[in-house]
Amino acid sequence: MTSSGPARQRLAWKLTKTILILSIVLGMLLSVVQIAMDYRQHSSALDELFARIASTAVPPARRALQTLDPQLAKEVVEGLILHESIIAAHVIDEFGQPLAGMEKPATASAATLVTRLLNEPQRLIAAPLSAANLDNVNVSGELRLVFDMNQAYMPFFSRAGRMLISGLIKGLVLGLILVYALRRLLTSPLHRMTRTIRAVDPDNIGHAPVTVDSRHANDELGELADTFNAFAIRTKELLASHAIAERNVKDSSSQLKLIMDTVPHMIFARAADDTILQCNRAFAEFYGSNMDVLIGKRHSELQRPINEAEAEQLAARYDHYRQKLKDARSENKRLPRQYEKMLLSNAIGDSRWIESMQLPMESLGHDCTLVIAHDVTDRIQAQDKIDQLAFEDLLTGMPNRRLTLDRLGFDITRSRNNVSFGAFMILDLDSFKTINDSFGHSAGDELLVQVARHLRQVLHEEITIGRIGGDEFGILAPDLGKQPSDAATGAEFIAQSVLRELKRAFSLQAGEFHINSSIGIALYPDADSSAESVLRSADTALFQAKQQGGSVFRMFTESMKLAVRQQLDLELDLRRALKDSEFCLHFQPLVRVSDNTIIGAECLLRWHHPTKGMVYPDVFITALEQSGFMLEAGDAVIDLAFGQLQHWQREGVWPQDARLSVNISPSQFFDENFVEKIIQRLRVYDVQPTSIELEITESTVMQDIRGTMQKIEALRSMGVRFALDDFGTGYSSLSYLKLLPVDVLKIDRSFVKDAIDATSNDAAILQTIIRLARHLKLEVVAEGVETQPHLDLLRDNGCDNYQGYLYSRPIDAEAFRTLLLSHRGALTTV
Repeated sequence: MTSSGPARQRLAWKLTKTILILSIVLGMLLSVVQIAMDYRQHSSALDELFARIASTAVPPARRALQTLDPQLAKEVVEGLILHESIIAAHVIDEFGQPLAGMEKPATASAATLVTRLLNEPQRLIAAPLSAANLDNVNVSGELRLVFDMNQAYMPFFSRAGRMLISGLIKGLVLGLILVYALRRLLTSPLHRMTRTIRAVDPDNIGHAPVTVDSRHANDELGELADTFNAFAIRTKELLASHAIAERNVKDSSSQLKLIMDTVPHMIFARAADDTILQCNRAFAEFYGSNMDVLIGKRHSELQRPINEAEAEQLAARYDHYRQKLKDARSENKRLPRQYEKMLLSNAIGDSRWIESMQLPMESLGHDCTLVIAHDVTDRIQAQDKIDQLAFEDLLTGMPNRRLTLDRLGFDITRSRNNVSFGAFMILDLDSFKTINDSFGHSAGDELLVQVARHLRQVLHEEITIGRIGGDEFGILAPDLGKQPSDAATGAEFIAQSVLRELKRAFSLQAGEFHINSSIGIALYPDADSSAESVLRSADTALFQAKQQGGSVFRMFTESMKLAVRQQLDLELDLRRALKDSEFCLHFQPLVRVSDNTIIGAECLLRWHHPTKGMVYPDVFITALEQSGFMLEAGDAVIDLAFGQLQHWQREGVWPQDARLSVNISPSQFFDENFVEKIIQRLRVYDVQPTSIELEITESTVMQDIRGTMQKIEALRSMGVRFALDDFGTGYSSLSYLKLLPVDVLKIDRSFVKDAIDATSNDAAILQTIIRLARHLKLEVVAEGVETQPHLDLLRDNGCDNYQGYLYSRPIDAEAFRTLLLSHRGALTTV
């Protein structure tokens, strides 16, 4: 048995403390009541005393006022001020002037604060004085007395202190008396009984191990002793019975053990409470323990569930089986043989699939279960691997295209039977190819995994999300409504949620990236819906979304089919154009504002279609980007530009200090071999790096600031110039602009066009950009200069160079050569 514990935890101490506290509190409460009553009596007595003093002093004060005798008034005041509670006395005439008055300081004491809490510190009593003077004229005045309430209550405070001390002493004495009585009658006998019980030997319990004094034989203490004696004797009998039962169980177990150890499968007997009664060697080896150690433990305690959900599932399975045993026993039935497959953990923590047969049986009059189990993990894993390869995307862990379309087909049938509508969406990552090509497949895979995780977080678990292509995800949203309009509303909400979620920055090992994504939506079912037809419809809607610049969603309509056909024809034409070299360059002069001198040119891509003639970029640039041909087309532009510049330099047409500006697309710039390609072409075409100016847009820069700066610095160190194109239309930060190693800011034509309009803010923006460029020591080029007022405005604001229709439209190479020759003398150093 345990010891009785610290003294402060014993019942005697707790009772003593409680009784003393209650007795003292009771004594103090009674004292407080008595003090309150005394306070009321003292306050009433003070009121009577003050009234009596005032009434006594009024007659002589009235005579002094009647005769206007200051000496008499002074004697009255001096007599009053002698009273210990009066600190001020004044006789006031009818004009409010004092006839006589006297004051003395108030007496300070420790009870001053208490006086302030109970009453006012001073009390003013004014008695009216009215009488006829010697001329038989009524005169009036006032006798004013100020009483020191602290001094007036001093007798009360003295009595209150004595009352409190008396109450404390009385409460303490009462408590000590009660403590003594309780200790003698209760706690001491209980303590003696506790010592007796602690001394009882469980292996040698007598007839009456606990006795009490004869005076407690018939009270509650005696009843407690008798109850314990009966309990001790019954315990002795139960221990003896348990020892016999334990010997019988051991005899039965040894016989069963000999049989079970010869079987290679795991065999164990489990009681209804999940306790292991017997087990064979194979079972013990599975859990890495000795058979004797395992017997008596609960089977569920041996498991190491992989996670909390599996732990709850395992516990629920055992509880369900125990309940079935209990119900069968209550109905005098036996459970039939049962089979199950479950995931358990072995001795080293590996999860293993176990297939078992459970045979209900009876042992020593108790229900138990004989379990025969064997490991089928290898078979399960082989089947799971086959299923995984067939239905799961290995990178993201999502359903693959096959499983996604299977579920789509099933839900189309279910929706048709239930008269409900769902939606299938295709999500495409618009920026994926750029990242994958520029930073490698590992970066692309990392991005896909993160996108998959975000989709799982933002979408409800009833929505199927699958990866159906390289950078495409299928989203199957069932039961969106009973009407197509309701389903369309639900699908649009889901698409908006997905696009909003994917606008956040993705942190990859290669850096932080922002991606654009597009979604095509197709509702189902219709009269002839199938998984493939719904997939094609969603893909058509996706194509339209990408055509509109991405970062949007589009719902499939029948009118989209024609637009898709036209777009596909355009892509086929572009593929042929790249193969047959149908692309060519036009050149627009770059002109100095101060003297209208040509200082270079910008290369502009044109398509010489065999049947449609000259096609301009606004028709095919977007298609090049969406079809993935932009990188190939960009490389072709560089070859054409560098080759033409080489030709002009060899002819002597192109002065050394002029520059040829070439636009670089994002897919080109983020190509991991971009710098090497430029350097290689400079060498192949024998072009001076200082003659080349590469133009990149703000949006390109912001995709990867660090990578952009590294690539620009690598080429600028060779003499290649860089221009930031369409400045002001992107979202670049000025903090990055001052760090970018660029040479030129090109002002977008949208700011130049309306700058001469007095109602427009573009003039102010134009001036700001020019001043900013000068502060950063950057050259400024204005695009889209079409009229003389535009040029005058640029000249007035200090713009360096311009290009636009005012000087020349973009012209082919031969026309530009002629233009150069006509201005040969005007080409000067920039």
